[in-house]
Amino acid sequence: MYSLATCPTCARARKEMDEQGVEYEERVVDGSAERQQEVLRLTFQRTVPVFVKDGRVVIGFHGERG
Repeated sequence: MYSLATCPTCARARKEMDEQGVEYEERVVDGSAERQQEVLRLTFQRTVPVFVKDGRVVIGFHGERG
């Protein structure tokens, strides 16, 4: 999951996945030009959260974007 530390939508996603026992790797983009570029390559947008699973990219969480 690509996220921002201060994103409320990201916080909800993080909480729900933790509660459900979902294993995930979080890549916080705050202050990381490299991670910001990764998100842009995946989505062509500046929005989070972004999930990548089995090569599939999903932007947002339950229809929300941070």
